[in-house]
Amino acid sequence: MIAHETVPFRCLNRLPLTRGFLCVAMVVIAGCNSPTEPRMLPPSYWGTWTGTHQITSCVGGYDPRSCGRMPRVGSLRITLRDSGDAISGTLTIEAASPFSENNPYLTMVTIPVLGAVSGSGELHLDGSMTFTPGSCGVASSRLAEWSTRRVGNEMTGRITVITSGFYTNFCYPQTFQVTSDLRDVSEVGVPHPRDPGSN
Repeated sequence: MIAHETVPFRCLNRLPLTRGFLCVAMVVIAGCNSPTEPRMLPPSYWGTWTGTHQITSCVGGYDPRSCGRMPRVGSLRITLRDSGDAISGTLTIEAASPFSENNPYLTMVTIPVLGAVSGSGELHLDGSMTFTPGSCGVASSRLAEWSTRRVGNEMTGRITVITSGFYTNFCYPQTFQVTSDLRDVSEVGVPHPRDPGSN
């Protein structure tokens, strides 16, 4: 709402018409200038975070029974650093193995990640890696979604990892798309200067 200041009558009464008009204009313009609110800094995700992820959704696998047999909890560790408006780092996570057969399992993968913090403070990342080529071909793991938020010294949110490879015995191509919720992911080590609680 624009604030208006009452113009003293003497301002208009004692000045010539032109100067009186300028007096009114200056008062109205002054009323339009409101103090600029300080810009809020986005939360810092700088540092190393460790915890687990709990699988909430699994799709894929050459064997239709694979997702039902997939372990439901895996570990993760992510190290992040700020670089201007971008955030980069390394995610090490237990993801669905692209070489799973009748009894699927999680395997540790390391994915370089890159992303940014949204205006609402949510962290978005993506990235990918490839496995050493095997007899069936090249397998890969891709972080398709990382939508998380900092709450104190913890991180909450949802991630999706897609792994593509082969049902090893017969080299049948297969892909797993696994979505998880972060569980007990907390910051470890020395906090960034902008972190809550740092001096």
